[in-house]
Amino acid sequence: MKSGLSRKRFLKQHISKSNQACFFIYKGGQMIHQIKISNQFFDDVQSGKKNFELRKDDREYQVGDTLFMREIADGILTGRTIQVKVIYKLTGYVGLESGYCILGIERLVVDYE
Repeated sequence: MKSGLSRKRFLKQHISKSNQACFFIYKGGQMIHQIKISNQFFDDVQSGKKNFELRKDDREYQVGDTLFMREIADGILTGRTIQVKVIYKLTGYVGLESGYCILGIERLVVDYE
């Protein structure tokens, strides 16, 4: 966490600097992050074949958070979405660029198409 800020306070500051609310605070600090996913990966996440996400760690992702993934093709949202739960987070590993993380994900039953 940056400069000792609580997660809730960090996110409030981040939201106030942004034009879009990309995530929401849930009870107990659990978060839903709204993110885009390329159409080339969407079906693999949906089927469970792709069970990880490489992301810039600019949203303070944590195990237990939910990713609300919105499919994008040619720069346009397709309308397909899927929700996954973060079950693992890898940071600071040799070969992983500083400021990035790999998230282990598990598909949630609820998805909207």
